[in-house]
Amino acid sequence: MYLQEFILVIMLSQSDFDNKKLLFINSSDESFRKLKFSNDNIEVWDDKNKKLNKISCHIIFAVFIIGECTLSSKLIKEFKEMGISLFLLNNRLRTISELVCVAEGNYLLRLKQYSLSEKTEFLMAKKLVLNKLENQIDLLEEYKNRDFTSLRYDARRGLLNDVSFCSIQGTEGFIASRYFSFIFEEQGWRRRAPTAKEDIINFLLDIGYSMLFNLVDSCLRLYGFDTYKGFYHRLFFQRKSLSCDIMEPFRVLVDKEVLKAYNLKIVNEKDFKYYNGYYHFKRPDYSYKYVKLFGKMLTKYKDEIYRYCTQFYKHISDPTKHEFPIYSYKNKNDFTNI
Repeated sequence: MYLQEFILVIMLSQSDFDNKKLLFINSSDESFRKLKFSNDNIEVWDDKNKKLNKISCHIIFAVFIIGECTLSSKLIKEFKEMGISLFLLNNRLRTISELVCVAEGNYLLRLKQYSLSEKTEFLMAKKLVLNKLENQIDLLEEYKNRDFTSLRYDARRGLLNDVSFCSIQGTEGFIASRYFSFIFEEQGWRRRAPTAKEDIINFLLDIGYSMLFNLVDSCLRLYGFDTYKGFYHRLFFQRKSLSCDIMEPFRVLVDKEVLKAYNLKIVNEKDFKYYNGYYHFKRPDYSYKYVKLFGKMLTKYKDEIYRYCTQFYKHISDPTKHEFPIYSYKNKNDFTNI
């Protein structure tokens, strides 16, 4: 009864979101002192009580603060009232806390989300993973300037024959291992080790994926999704499985930025140090050029990410009218159907 009466509501139009910006602030910058609101603007002040910059609150979607900082209850209240998401990152660019603008009251959407059958989730997972693998292979062909038809065939055949979530993961892992060994071949790739930070490439990939995850999570929660309930990543304590799902087709954007950073000699091994089994930034301020790297990428592609989340919201709301979204890396801005 309730599910049939669901009314589709777009929380933020695409044209409105196109004008939104992501704001990155490095608190380790010695000139940075404080943030404050004034006349619907966010102002940045230095330690000499001089205003460095200001930006209208109405065009900010999310603020990322890197490093140690102190927030007042008034500042938090202003962020919430203005609908601005706030992410606090440590000097290793790992998210330590967040304040995300959400639509918690959209219970009809969550009823739709919770009522998906396992068969429906399985078919959605196949489309999602194929989309991710196709994008990875497209990037391979772009950078290596050669044909990877056999790898594409293996991906499609494997997913076509998969009969369980575990077998989908097996196909994804098999193709991904070949993909990474090709794409980072010149950088001496060994293996993908999430969160292990056992080498500089994995360290940078983790940073990029984490920042991408935060943006995706913000977009989904804007509509009121329960981001802990995914359809491909299964339920796991404290894991936002849906955000992990939806970011999959866009991971290739992070891969491309890391590859480009190596090719342009932006990555400098002297920026990092290795101790206790992990790579870290040698100094807090060394992290900011990598924040700028991924920040520019997210700013460039945020509209496509939001458009994808909007299409996913429409699909969950009424799958008979709206197809499952597909993001094509090869054909930018093209949302086609498998």
